[in-house]
Amino acid sequence: MVGLEVINKTGLYAPVMHGQMVCRHVKALRERIPGCSGADVIIVPESNTAFESQNYCLGIIESQIPHVFLMDEDTKHVGVRTDNAAKKRMATMFAHALRASVVKFHPLLVTHAIKSQPADTPYTPREMMEMLVKQAGNFKRKRIKKRKRAEDDREEFTEIYSGKQGGLMDDLIMAAMICYIGNVIYRQKYEEVYRHKEPLWKP
Repeated sequence: MVGLEVINKTGLYAPVMHGQMVCRHVKALRERIPGCSGADVIIVPESNTAFESQNYCLGIIESQIPHVFLMDEDTKHVGVRTDNAAKKRMATMFAHALRASVVKFHPLLVTHAIKSQPADTPYTPREMMEMLVKQAGNFKRKRIKKRKRAEDDREEFTEIYSGKQGGLMDDLIMAAMICYIGNVIYRQKYEEVYRHKEPLWKP
C-alpha cells in the first residue's frame, strides 16, 4: 500500500477538487516511490458512486498525465460494485491478505490529506495508517431484522457489512478493499481486457 488519501470537500467545486487530489497523488507516487516513475496507474472507482469516477478521469485528462487507466469490472460497469455480497467477499479476502502480509504499508507511503481540525493541518503517513487500521477493526458484519413475512408471520433477517455503525466512517478501509479486489480482477483479466486498453490520456 503506497498511498492513502482523504478529502472532505463539498459544494460546486468539490468534483474538480477531487480530481485534482487524484492528480497530485498519482504524480507523488511516481516521484517518491522507487521504481514507479513510469509505472501504469489503474484507477479502481466504486461503481456505486455513479459519476464520481468521471471527476478523476477528467482531472487526469486535463492535467495530461500519461499511463493512467480506468478499470472496468465488466462491459457494463466502471470499477467495482459494492453491494453487501461483494463487501462480504472483499472483507474476507482483505482480512486474509493482511494476516498473510500480502498487503502491507510501504515505508514511503504518500498522502496529501488535510485535517479539518486544526484547519489546514496535514495528516502524517503514520496517522493515515492508524486511521485505516482503526476503520478495518470497526468494519463488521451486522445482522438486522427485516419485516415479517405476511404469509406466515415469520421474522426474516439479513446481514450487512459496514464500518459506519454508530456514526463511524469506513471510507479508507472501503477504498483499500476495493483497490485490493481491483488488483485481483485486473490481473485475472489482463490478457483478455487490459493489455490493449487505451489510457485516459496519451501524448
